[in-house]
Amino acid sequence: MEDEGRRVQERRRRREYLLSISERLFAEQGFFKTTMSQIAKESEFALATIYRFFRSKEELYFTLIEEKMEMLINNVHEAVAKVTSSIEKIKALVSAQMTFFENHPNFFKIFMAEKIDLPEGERNTLRERIGRKYSSYLNSISEIIRKGIRRGELKRMDPKETSYTLAGMLNTFTLIWLSHPGKGSLAARVNTLVELFLRGTQQ
Repeated sequence: MEDEGRRVQERRRRREYLLSISERLFAEQGFFKTTMSQIAKESEFALATIYRFFRSKEELYFTLIEEKMEMLINNVHEAVAKVTSSIEKIKALVSAQMTFFENHPNFFKIFMAEKIDLPEGERNTLRERIGRKYSSYLNSISEIIRKGIRRGELKRMDPKETSYTLAGMLNTFTLIWLSHPGKGSLAARVNTLVELFLRGTQQ
């Protein structure tokens, strides 16, 4: 049993390492230019070994995005659950997402590029696989806003449209930060973004 446990841990470690190498290459080169042979060379794994973990480049790419999306959503939900008011929850959400993307900048590049870097068939497949996760994430933002309106903390407005606005602001701030390396921490911009958002939404 102990040997079996070690084998499982080693397999998990190697899989995570492969995903890490792939994340960097996909972010630097895009989906089309990155090859499984490059991933094998960078990871120092045999190509056959990689195919034992992932049946294709597409599966590797989709798995990477799905698992990182799940990590992001879990981080945000945990942060939001620790506070009570809608204003605090919005700040916790913004802080959790900006901290996550600061720690995983390569994933953010892939996340933003997936709509343009894949052929139509793969785009549709990816949209189906992660669409429900991202929709659920946006719905959780909408629910925070909806409760804030009911409590009188936020102005009356369309919760869904407002959640899209906040998501767009988060992505824009992250893109600007990535475009200007050496300009400090992304997480340090949390208060600025929250203040801008609340100027138009706080009661």
